[in-house]
Amino acid sequence: MNSVSKETSRKQFLTATTAAAGAATLFAGGFNRIAEAAHHEGGEIVTQTATFGLNKDKKDDTLEQLKKLLTAVEENEPGVLTYLCHQSGDDKIFFFEIFKNKAAIEAHGDQPHMAILGGLLQSGALTLEMKDIVRLTRVGGFSR
Repeated sequence: MNSVSKETSRKQFLTATTAAAGAATLFAGGFNRIAEAAHHEGGEIVTQTATFGLNKDKKDDTLEQLKKLLTAVEENEPGVLTYLCHQSGDDKIFFFEIFKNKAAIEAHGDQPHMAILGGLLQSGALTLEMKDIVRLTRVGGFSR
């Protein structure tokens, strides 16, 4: 393996490790508290991640549009308990989402501001395959 491919493999490993560590931190840092709140309200929380490919040529505008989307979700969707968006390198966008219940996630997809995401997908600024959306089931844990 030449030094360029070793460095590329190292960067890919570090990127993947950083993303996994970030997700683990999110789970440990607040997932249990949110789950307990939803449980006491009689809801069945829904947690998912979504990974999008990011078109490097459209990155700046895409990040601006995503910030508008994040603000709109926060202001208009009380059933969305967590809606975090992160960038990894120049070519990936990761969402970590926790919804109060199934009704909240269904309503989320019907919101007018979700047209921002639809526009980014249609323009090729973001790409997504259905395998890139992962529903998670709580195993347990705690937060301090």
